[in-house]
Amino acid sequence: MPNKSKDHGGNVKWESMTPADIKHETFTTQFQQEHGVPFVVRASGPCPRCGHPIVATHYLYEVEMFTGGEPSPDVLDSLREEVGRRVRSGALKRLESYRCPVYCTCGLPHKGRPVNEREGCGASFVLLVDAPTP
Repeated sequence: MPNKSKDHGGNVKWESMTPADIKHETFTTQFQQEHGVPFVVRASGPCPRCGHPIVATHYLYEVEMFTGGEPSPDVLDSLREEVGRRVRSGALKRLESYRCPVYCTCGLPHKGRPVNEREGCGASFVLLVDAPTP
């Protein structure tokens, strides 16, 4: 797919869709480790539809949902530490790969973008990311 980043979005109309020809190898992934366990994966690369750069953050363990609101940093760290302990002990299975949802979040204009959509060209897709070696 040709890189369309030079047109600044003007020639790529907004459309909610999933591109069929996603090239995973064009994305760089980085894991954030906490307590010996990958908690967050960040993927960056060109949108397969409009070609503009995007960054996606995917939380692998959603510990925030167990707190019922805005937890303190100490509470979050304790929960992450417990998840890490359970993964290391085998009580929680460490996955070999993760399915990370990604949405185009480029800040450039695209014709026809609905007013309730503040960014992107409408593309959404899933990256299959191999887990880091423990």
